[in-house]
Amino acid sequence: MVFSYTPRLRAVLNRSKKLRRRASSMYLFATRNGTPHTTGGFNSAWRRLKVKVGLSDIHFHDIRAKALTDAKRKGGSDYAQALGNHASVDTTENYIKTREVNIVEPLY
Repeated sequence: MVFSYTPRLRAVLNRSKKLRRRASSMYLFATRNGTPHTTGGFNSAWRRLKVKVGLSDIHFHDIRAKALTDAKRKGGSDYAQALGNHASVDTTENYIKTREVNIVEPLY
């Protein structure tokens, strides 16, 4: 899968390059030494972030579900399926079905 190198993605990657690290790295999510996080290290960082922002009932995979829900809303099921890199639209719908809501504009 190849993602378009949009201005927003470029901005995120440029910001990530400015993070304090002792060594440069090819990994977007890397330790200060430039190595990939271990599962335990990533989970520890995620727990600290949740405390810092005051959220307790949130999981990293919720970000994927939110992205696929937004993708379906903007570009349809096929677009969301492609973004999720799923062979079956049923797999994509499993991420979306419990999170999809209708957004309505007020009349005033």
